[in-house]
Amino acid sequence: MNNRMPLVLMIFMLSTSIKPAVAAEWTVNTSSCIHERTFCEIQDAIDAASNNDTITLNDGSYELWQQSITINKSITLQGQSQNGTRLLGEGNAPSALIIVTSDAERVSIKNLTVADRIVAGSPTMGPGGMDFRGGDLTLDNVIFKNNRGGWGGAVRITSLFGTVHIQNSRFTGNTGFAGGGMAVYDGSALELTIENSHFNDNNAVFSGGAILLRDVAEAELDSVEIRDNSAGNTGGGVHAFTDTGTVDLIVTASSIENNNASKVGGLSTKGEDIAVTLKDSQLQGNTSRDQSPKPDCGGVVFRLIGENTISQSDRCQ
Repeated sequence: MNNRMPLVLMIFMLSTSIKPAVAAEWTVNTSSCIHERTFCEIQDAIDAASNNDTITLNDGSYELWQQSITINKSITLQGQSQNGTRLLGEGNAPSALIIVTSDAERVSIKNLTVADRIVAGSPTMGPGGMDFRGGDLTLDNVIFKNNRGGWGGAVRITSLFGTVHIQNSRFTGNTGFAGGGMAVYDGSALELTIENSHFNDNNAVFSGGAILLRDVAEAELDSVEIRDNSAGNTGGGVHAFTDTGTVDLIVTASSIENNNASKVGGLSTKGEDIAVTLKDSQLQGNTSRDQSPKPDCGGVVFRLIGENTISQSDRCQ
């Protein structure tokens, strides 16, 4: 008889009896947090959670004066409703309201509002709403409102790799040094998709009133409205530029309208290795305060597909 059989059989039985971990669900409810898996504080729920767990915030206002929420694992953080679940920054603070570290491989944030966080200081200071340094990110049905920061008024994304998907969301009334609504940069292997979303009334002190893209491998705007944003220098709507990488920007069924800047009110670019494709989109009605000749914005390749409405004054030469 083979004496190894009992040991092999035992290993087999043990391996078949081990079940995969089941993702848990946690709740945050400031008015009633004595129940199992229910917390009064958002950070306590995140600390207790494991990878792939879901944390649900009951409707209400979560006032986080001088505090940040730190996410360092792969979780879903969701509210009950976009307007009913509100994370409020309560004015000046040293860092963004939500910080996602590089330890978080996948993060999903849904159905809530992030508002009123001001990160003041030098232009290189972080954003007011969310500072994302993780891997993959999904924002679904999220409002970023009245936040203020440096690079990225509401959101800064600095992932080198990963996929960022933003949908059904709204950026309004945010202010930053560069990228009033959102700044995405140094993502040489990053894929960014924004769809069915709105960027309105955001402001950049320098460039990119709504969105700033720097060295982002692939960026696509699909059914996105960028309207009534402003920049002190260039790109009242969108500013894309390169230092050492590339930018491939595709704008589909979207509108970049009624934005303004000192130079190039709509869509501006700077640097080499930039490609911009417009598909069935509107780029019109943007204004430039500087009446001097429009700047040459670098080696941009500009492609037009489908039916577009374009005013030549709204983009670089």
